[in-house]
Amino acid sequence: YQMVYGRPPFHGIANQLARLVAITDSNHAISFPPHPNAALVQAMQACLQRNAALRPTIPELLAGPFICPRC
Repeated sequence: YQMVYGRPPFHGIANQLARLVAITDSNHAISFPPHPNAALVQAMQACLQRNAALRPTIPELLAGPFICPRC
């Protein structure tokens, strides 16, 4: 996320305690500004799922459209 957008996902929250609360709050949406590579944004969204069970595995990421567009 930071490599793509130049800042971490919760950069706008200055207070450290508020940032920690936002990270665990499923109602706090992570912003994904428009980017020309839609597969990259989809991969970031998948990796930043709050529910760890919903996050892709390394093999799934490697076979996904961002890493392997012809797979």
